[in-house]
Amino acid sequence: MATPRFLSHSSHLVDLVFSNTADVFGWRVSGEDTLNAAFAGTTTMFTLNRGDTYRSPSVRARKLGLTTESNRGLTRMIYDPEDFWVAGGQLPHDGQAAYLRFEEKNSAGVYRPLGAILIVPPPALFSNSRPILTVSGTAPNIAATATGVPPAGALYFVLPKAADYAVVVNPGGNSMFISFSSGLPELEIPSSSSQQIIDGISSEVWVRGEGGICAFTLNFALMNATVY
Repeated sequence: MATPRFLSHSSHLVDLVFSNTADVFGWRVSGEDTLNAAFAGTTTMFTLNRGDTYRSPSVRARKLGLTTESNRGLTRMIYDPEDFWVAGGQLPHDGQAAYLRFEEKNSAGVYRPLGAILIVPPPALFSNSRPILTVSGTAPNIAATATGVPPAGALYFVLPKAADYAVVVNPGGNSMFISFSSGLPELEIPSSSSQQIIDGISSEVWVRGEGGICAFTLNFALMNATVY
């Protein structure tokens, strides 16, 4: 299942877009305020149908998100995170990172399983051309596949923009495995170690622990520019 393309996050305005496909008739959008919470389950924010442009209440009230350009073949989501924040809830303020998940709706109106976690960074992150995004979480204890590619059940998340440099830190007592493609073998990060990954452009990440769950921290250098 695809995640939407992250376009921007300015103050009180997140802009995301899906490219329409024939077998997807809509989406349910959910979120959380941590990566671990989003992996465990999410809080529903809104739904929309294919071809719609969703604008949250305060965006509509401020008459933002209106455009004269064509959205043909696209589904847009433009929202203010503060429209969904409630005291005691698990959806973040505008100034915090959000962790979104999406469920596709089929022709019968049934939602498919949750897809990857899309990380929506705070608005200030992209104020320079080489921002650093820190991602922390707990990789689940999942057995390896026979071919070495990421197994079902691994923690799968998508960066807002592609990264070409990463530092992976595994401070715990179990090995951690990471991959940047669903079809390529994983890289082992032994316990109590770190690894630099240089000059590899990617925006998708799969992580898992082996022998037990595995806390981790990843620091990504994001490319704040168009990659062709």
